[in-house]
Amino acid sequence: MLDSARRRGRVSGASLGRIGKQLALGLAIVILVDAAYARRSGELSVQSLKNLNFVERADQFGLEHALELHPKVRPPLYPVLLWACSRIGMAPRRVNQLLFYAILLMFAAWARSRLDSGLAPLLLVLYAVGSFNYVNMYQTTAEVLFAALSFAALLLLDAYGRERSWGRLMALAAACSALCVTRYFGIFLMLPLVAAHILLAGRDARRRRLAQLAAFAATSLAPAAVWMWQSVAETGYLSGADRLEPRHLPERLEHWEQWTGPVATALLWLKTLFVDFFSLHQYAALSVVTWPYRPSLVEWAVAALTIAALALGILAALQTHGAGWLSQPGSLPIQFFAAYTVLTLALWSVGNNDPLYTRFLYPSYIFLFAAAFQAASSSF
Repeated sequence: MLDSARRRGRVSGASLGRIGKQLALGLAIVILVDAAYARRSGELSVQSLKNLNFVERADQFGLEHALELHPKVRPPLYPVLLWACSRIGMAPRRVNQLLFYAILLMFAAWARSRLDSGLAPLLLVLYAVGSFNYVNMYQTTAEVLFAALSFAALLLLDAYGRERSWGRLMALAAACSALCVTRYFGIFLMLPLVAAHILLAGRDARRRRLAQLAAFAATSLAPAAVWMWQSVAETGYLSGADRLEPRHLPERLEHWEQWTGPVATALLWLKTLFVDFFSLHQYAALSVVTWPYRPSLVEWAVAALTIAALALGILAALQTHGAGWLSQPGSLPIQFFAAYTVLTLALWSVGNNDPLYTRFLYPSYIFLFAAAFQAASSSF
């Protein structure tokens, strides 16, 4: 009996030690994020200013009036969130910071269940120190919210894959519904991904799968459908504007024309990733990626080592688990990153969006980090 009590004491002490280390790491990350974010300054983008104007208009004339004047080309969830937070005294600058903390908490939960215990803290620290987080958090645009909702959808899809219940499906549909009224991009990203998992994974009867797919699609699309119906009535377009018509750029932006088409878009995607992840002094702003950029030898070396390590990790994982690993629930980050990337390259190759830069790719970075560490953990 005495030996049993001693063993329980040792186990309890070890558990307390792990909890203490986790709390210390969490506190250090909170302090790091706050300090790094406090250093950000500079001009706000046009989109940021429009969202702040929405908050002021809603305060002065009411939310309904602000929604009527909000451009239909952008779904309204993010500016509505800014306004709702302002009603309880939270500054718009703090909203993205809290959303980022939520991302880190979800990241920690995912890492704890999917990664080797030694890799999880490293993942959180490396992601938290990424400068691309803070340049995007500083702008009051929807990208941080989109990243948070996207990773929430990943976690909920993972949970649904383990237990294909109606409750988990509706929770996933709610997250996807919020994504679709944050950015229209969410419609194209989530519906095919989730539909594939509903129809192709699991052993449910075909009728049940089709019923779940119909319920998911209806729930996910309902709020966005209301907004798009208003958009058609006001502009004649589902997305609030003709996304294919040629743009007439001012003289100072005429160089953007060279960044249109599939090849240019793919090059710009690579350039944005390179600058955001490996540049020692820049981030992938439009003013950086649309002009020539000459990396230093250190940047080239770090990029080469990182890409080589990632490739070796993926190859090792494939050798260990086979090609079927890429379609398993554990590889959801790779699936999300691949879907986000393919969709981005396709839409930007044919549409009249601004050239790709950090704002548009930022929500995919969390999937890239997770995928890299998933490959490393799976190869051990």
